[in-house]
Amino acid sequence: MSDVPANKPIVLAIGRNLNRIDLKLANPEASPEEVKAAWQENRADYMKKGRRLLTALEKQGFTITAPGNVSGEG
Repeated sequence: MSDVPANKPIVLAIGRNLNRIDLKLANPEASPEEVKAAWQENRADYMKKGRRLLTALEKQGFTITAPGNVSGEG
């Protein structure tokens, strides 16, 4: 199952993208500053969604790996 530290870059990428998608659907004119602020405000919720999505995909047999140069910080 998910090794949280090893999968942090993947969870982060999933969370950031889910946040960006939700924000752009609700507010298509959102500026980069608004996108950044929304991420800072909602990061914990979207990281949780990212972990849940990754776990669900792994249970279905998917294997997702991050490129070697991704740090997982953000």
